Amino acid sequence: MYKQTQRIRDIINNPRIQYTLLKNQGLWWQLCSNLDVIDDSDLAIAVYSDGKFGSSDGAKYLAVYEVEKVKVKAALTLLAGR
Repeated sequence: MYKQTQRIRDIINNPRIQYTLLKNQGLWWQLCSNLDVIDDSDLAIAVYSDGKFGSSDGAKYLAVYEVEKVKVKAALTLLAGR
């Protein structure tokens, strides 16, 4: 997902687009925050995949499940534009 979030960041940081988005600072901060959550979630999943996340399979499952839940919510919020 990093490539997709980076593409979105590149688009929204275009001066003309950014100027328009910054007219609604709440929307701007939410957009940036959701992109950060998606990227951070991918990082957490990578750490888990490397086997550095915890010892029990149950803990790993719950951690990844929660990360994915947060990631999906951020992606849906980003797509909905609110």
